[in-house]
Amino acid sequence: MNLPSSVKIGHMRATVTHSKSLNAYGYSDYGKSEITLQEGMDGCLEFETLFHELGHFAAWNAGIKLTPKNHQHIDVIMSGLLQALQDNPQLTFCLAEHVVNLNKKENQNANRKQ
Repeated sequence: MNLPSSVKIGHMRATVTHSKSLNAYGYSDYGKSEITLQEGMDGCLEFETLFHELGHFAAWNAGIKLTPKNHQHIDVIMSGLLQALQDNPQLTFCLAEHVVNLNKKENQNANRKQ
């Protein structure tokens, strides 16, 4: 699977890397703005792990300190969100269309200002 090499989460852009020596499926390093995924996972697990790590960054951006309990909440919420997107592909297409249209409007407004 070709995951992006970086993802924007709020005000941060995190690089996405892979490691053979990672002791977990994924790891977030906020100081380095980096998400590391275990190399060699199958596509579904890799995608779910990326979503989980995105949840960590979203919590970090919101000032939420992770405890074992809310870490579990992130896992449940992000897994549920990913499952909803997989079960309802029209949501993904609708979101992509919305983002494309939004970017077009922003580019048109930027060009008018020039």
